[in-house]
Amino acid sequence: MVNVIFTALGDDRVGLVDALAHAISSNGGSWTQSQMSRLANKFAVIAVATVPDDRVDTVRSDLDQIESSGLLDITVEVVDDGELAEPSNAASYHLTLLGQDRPGIIRELSHGLAELGAGIDDMSTVSRQAPMSADLLFEVEAVIAVPDGVDIDDIEESLGSLMTEFTIEIEELVSTV
Repeated sequence: MVNVIFTALGDDRVGLVDALAHAISSNGGSWTQSQMSRLANKFAVIAVATVPDDRVDTVRSDLDQIESSGLLDITVEVVDDGELAEPSNAASYHLTLLGQDRPGIIRELSHGLAELGAGIDDMSTVSRQAPMSADLLFEVEAVIAVPDGVDIDDIEESLGSLMTEFTIEIEELVSTV
């Protein structure tokens, strides 16, 4: 079996996931992991599937047919098992940020984390109206991976002014493995 990672983006409509899933399953493959979202009337997915070695070209062809029909823009990449492995020397933290929306928040957050050598494994953001006012609030939910030797105090120090401007909570995620 071979691991295939594919991304798809297009106008949201009924049946998109079905079309993608059919391209995988009809070739003896299995959809193993994915993240999907609908944003600004666009559908986006990133997924991992395992497919038999001798069916990779057929899966690519089937996904190409979906793309050429105009439904989705699709990219496909074959990866080996080692590329799917989780880093063993990183601790995971759950980070939430909430405060008044303004330009540059994600830039400051990502820059502060990058200075520590930390990566963002998963992140979602939303802007919403604050209760009882017309102000916009910005909220971030993220899972970050930080190298050995970095702790919550280091993360807070690296985030600097964001820590004073926003409500930020950081808690270590303890592995149950």
